[in-house]
Amino acid sequence: MPWRVGRNDKECFWAVNEPDVGPSAPPDPSTSSAPFPGQLLHPYVYITKAIEWLLADPKHIDEPDIPPEKRVALLRERIRMDWTIGRVGAMATQEILDGLRAIGTTLDADGFRRLAAQYMSAIDLAEGLFGRPEDIPAPYDDDFVWMAAVELWRRLLPERPCVEMVEEELVDGYLAFEDDDVAGIVAHWEAAWSLLKRAAPVQVKSLEMAEVALTGHPPLQLPDWCDDFERVLEDMALEDRPNAPKRLKFCTDFLERFPESDKERLLSIGKAVGETQAILGDRRRADVAFKTLVRDYPDEPSVLVAWADSFWMVQIPGRDAITAKDLARAERLYVKALGMRGADHDDVWEKLDDLREEQKELIA
Repeated sequence: MPWRVGRNDKECFWAVNEPDVGPSAPPDPSTSSAPFPGQLLHPYVYITKAIEWLLADPKHIDEPDIPPEKRVALLRERIRMDWTIGRVGAMATQEILDGLRAIGTTLDADGFRRLAAQYMSAIDLAEGLFGRPEDIPAPYDDDFVWMAAVELWRRLLPERPCVEMVEEELVDGYLAFEDDDVAGIVAHWEAAWSLLKRAAPVQVKSLEMAEVALTGHPPLQLPDWCDDFERVLEDMALEDRPNAPKRLKFCTDFLERFPESDKERLLSIGKAVGETQAILGDRRRADVAFKTLVRDYPDEPSVLVAWADSFWMVQIPGRDAITAKDLARAERLYVKALGMRGADHDDVWEKLDDLREEQKELIA
């Protein structure tokens, strides 16, 4: 079934018959899947990304009665005549407030701030500002109202971002992901993380509860995004040492902001802290991080395995070669892990075999 790019219930829409042909094809909001890994989009982001995608690749605009060469001009004219994110964003704050007054509200800047205190989502706020869309006086419409709410929130409440501001950065990061733009991924997702820390209520201490607290329309799927971001940062850190501090900052920030998150997530991020300290060449801090994990997760053999790995399976700057002492410490940790319930014996024995080959080469 084709998905449609439209302006809510208006008569003008474009049917797109091949949603998977482009790297940034927007998803159908009514379905449960999307080409952005783990992401469904709010209407705010969906319309913006859909229009961007169509303008970038106009052959997907399906208007059989209009010659293909005229379709982009039609779309641009619709955008010019209609309310869009860019059009509302170019308006002065007072001009946006005047538009909201024209539809029957009495909001000024302070009134908007007071009203926003009751919401997490600007779109949810906007939906309470009008009755039936058809009763909104021209030139305004329901699209203007929710775009205005997001834009006013961005300007008037930067200290407490709305869910749409977080999602914009998440989605832009996934678009960069599709384009293999690592710098773009990190820039957008660092911005998303900064917004998320402020958007989640201070009493929320787990990522899972932040997901519940911030869900507006489709869920943000924060756990999936967190996994994706940490993997990107891990790859960057392993490829090039100057990137490692970004991973370390995200992981330590996470443990501080959401210390009551899922146990497996906290364990994984805790191991990432120790590994990254090793990559940075700080053996003392790496050992402290792993000792803390051993204390907090005494029955978890993967902690000992990760600790052992950090002595010889990560690239440590300033070290000419792996030492016999490093290998001996790693060997002791692997052997100890093998004696624990739940250890992946095949994996640990494979690492031990490789390590002992390294020991033989050092002796030779």
